Amino acid sequence: MVRRRPGRTRPHPVALATARLIGSAPFPWVTAAVAVASAAIFLLPGAADACVYDRAAVAGGQLWRLWTGHLVHFNAAHLGWNLAVWLAAGAWLERLAPRVSRWFCAGAAPIIAGALPLFDPQLAQYGGLSGLAAGLVVLLSLRQLSVPGESRWIWSGVIAFVALKIMVEWWSGTPYLATGIASAPVAHIAGVACAVIARLIAK
Repeated sequence: MVRRRPGRTRPHPVALATARLIGSAPFPWVTAAVAVASAAIFLLPGAADACVYDRAAVAGGQLWRLWTGHLVHFNAAHLGWNLAVWLAAGAWLERLAPRVSRWFCAGAAPIIAGALPLFDPQLAQYGGLSGLAAGLVVLLSLRQLSVPGESRWIWSGVIAFVALKIMVEWWSGTPYLATGIASAPVAHIAGVACAVIARLIAK
């Protein structure tokens, strides 16, 4: 009687790719730093007032608010949902394409904030990572669509979901997940536009 030795099971290709990514990719320090800064601003008294995007303050020369305004959140749900999307998409993209991800975060932030007085002139204040996060999700999806073996259905569906979410929030005037605050779909559209431009430049 001959006994067969149990053969080694080959790892699933997705699991193997994920393991390689985790083991070799750089740590997503920009994603982590932005998340920590957002949480700190939410918890520290007075920090939000000094950092929030304020149209009058920016016009008066406080240009740092074009960047720091994205770190301000108005309630716990607003912070929690934004961080969930930010950390997932941001860490993934920063590990895959660190330079593209980091330059996008630095450059898209003032562009998104700068679009607000042009296309939503009634908006006096803005806060939240949602505009940048929407852009990161779309930028990640566009990148993955060009990778052989990735599911075009999944990544196209992600982009379609982002577009649908923006349309619903534009129609309703309130964020899809966070409650108690007004939506700013212009910021989300600007974030997506920045993602498309970044993808074209990165090709």
